[in-house]
Amino acid sequence: MRKKLGLQIVFITVAALVAMVAIMLVTTLISFRSYNDGILQERAKIGMNILKYQLDIELGNLEDAFKMMKEDGDFRDAAEAANDAVLKSYMQKDLPGSDYYMVVGKKITGEVIYTTGNYPFKSFDYSSIPNGQTIKGVAKCDDKLVAMFASYVKDQDGQEFVLCLGFTMEASDWLENTKKRIECDLTIFNGNLRYSTTLGSNVLGTPMGDNIKKEVLDNKTIFNGTAIINNKKYYVSYEPMQDYNGTIIGAFFAGSDASEAEAEFTNVTVVAIIIGVVGALGIAVFLFLFCRARVTIPLQNAELYAQEMLAGQLDSTNVTYNFHQDEVGKFVEVLKNSKQGMNAVVGDSSRILAAMADGDFTETPNVQYPGVFEAIKNNILKIEEDLGDTLSKMNMSSDEVLTGSNQMAEGSQSLADGTTKQASAIEEISATIHEVSEQIAHTAQNAAKAGDLSQQTEEKVNYQDTEIQNMLNAMNEISNTSKEIEKIIKTIED
Repeated sequence: MRKKLGLQIVFITVAALVAMVAIMLVTTLISFRSYNDGILQERAKIGMNILKYQLDIELGNLEDAFKMMKEDGDFRDAAEAANDAVLKSYMQKDLPGSDYYMVVGKKITGEVIYTTGNYPFKSFDYSSIPNGQTIKGVAKCDDKLVAMFASYVKDQDGQEFVLCLGFTMEASDWLENTKKRIECDLTIFNGNLRYSTTLGSNVLGTPMGDNIKKEVLDNKTIFNGTAIINNKKYYVSYEPMQDYNGTIIGAFFAGSDASEAEAEFTNVTVVAIIIGVVGALGIAVFLFLFCRARVTIPLQNAELYAQEMLAGQLDSTNVTYNFHQDEVGKFVEVLKNSKQGMNAVVGDSSRILAAMADGDFTETPNVQYPGVFEAIKNNILKIEEDLGDTLSKMNMSSDEVLTGSNQMAEGSQSLADGTTKQASAIEEISATIHEVSEQIAHTAQNAAKAGDLSQQTEEKVNYQDTEIQNMLNAMNEISNTSKEIEKIIKTIED
């Protein structure tokens, strides 16, 4: 089965296009995936920074509330007297929320003389606070984590007592509020266990991965990457969490759920594939129609013209198709014009030869004979001229042959007449001789008469000799004429 060039061009082009689209699609998807991964990883890092920043804000709020309470004499009196109602009013005014707590303790012994109901510790030693200094940061005691600000406050008598403000980190309200700002899940680790998280209560108390623990808690480094949490893939950022003394007591976590990004990536991939397939099909159809109009149909017509020229069908009707003025279209037009030119030359040559066959040697070419056809025209004209001259000579020779034939006919007639006369004369001579013989026997007179008869006979014989000589001359003339005819025939054959 013959393969069509147009279809091959379309197939090769579409294959190359599909390969190019596939490469571009894969490259684009890889770039998009890398970009998307980078965004999610960067979001996790940003979430980590915002988490620590939010913790710093909370510690700042504790410090501001501490300063306002420290400067308030009524608060100092209420704190020294452990007036629960007054202290609660200050807490509701300066630190609203169930996560915040207050502790008042003795400076020297650290004995707690007042706490709010949500105070998490049982054995924290406030006497460990350096004289004249403060505690600001995360603290761990009794396996609990808090953010706190603590320092000394002087009462009206100049006596100092410990005032500690803080909030429990076990509650996740502040984590949930922070998550809403950055769309990241957040977790506070107590050691390597999840202490407070936005990932759901089902993961509370679960440990971090061993590889992450080694990096973050053992090696005290930051971990950025991916992790499987609660059977979901996350882009995560882990950082060690230090207490106010610089001891690592846990870790901060911020993570971006990759499932939504994976779904988005899948949707983008499907859409890109659909667009690529539809685009490739559209381009394939366009290329098919383009190649059919610009390559397949012109080449089919070129093949048709070539086959017609090969079969000698130069006078067949040409295809009426508007070829484009490109290389292929011009090639087909040239081939069509070549066929028409050859048809004109062959038709004109046939006309001249037909006229020569009918005895007309006066026809001349009516069309131009280009290139090598010029030699054909010259040869036809030369054949016409030579054949005309030859036939003219043949006509002349035929006339001469006719004349000779007439002469031969006349000579033959004369010979026949002479022969007839000679036969008659011989019969007469025989009769005369017989008569003479009879008369010789009878009379001498007859001798004289026989002499006369002999004289007559001699005259007649002489006359017959003359006639025979004429006949021989005629025969020689016929022989010469035949030789001339033979020469003419030989000339015609040559």
